[in-house]
Amino acid sequence: MAEEIGSTCICMAVQRAARVVARQFDEAFRDLGINNWQFSLLVAVGHSEPKAIGALAELLDIDQTTLSSNLKLLERREFLQVQRSNTDRRVKLVGLTKQGRDLVVEALPHWRKLNRKINTRMSDFRGENLHQELEKLASG
Repeated sequence: MAEEIGSTCICMAVQRAARVVARQFDEAFRDLGINNWQFSLLVAVGHSEPKAIGALAELLDIDQTTLSSNLKLLERREFLQVQRSNTDRRVKLVGLTKQGRDLVVEALPHWRKLNRKINTRMSDFRGENLHQELEKLASG
């Protein structure tokens, strides 16, 4: 039974691959002082106008408490700004600072290089297809 699960379990394979890929991106961003999760968070925040924490949590499929603790670190480093909404004081909005935008721009070549390398390593199953398939799974 364990052999069957170990050789066919999609969950285990995805988790293992995710850890390997995450470590590679962590290393790619190390000189910039961020990790792959922080880069992803900065990109998600900077993708448009400031986002409500709830909407950002939904986009990243993470609970708001975990997201808030990660945002605080990036806010202390002055990459993000968190402020109350002018229209609804209960809502906190998150946006990139100039330093945050500059960091994303600086990190982009590191991301592109490693992303291309990983895509190239998947010869039979192109990375673009994998991304699309994983997005289908994530959206339910």
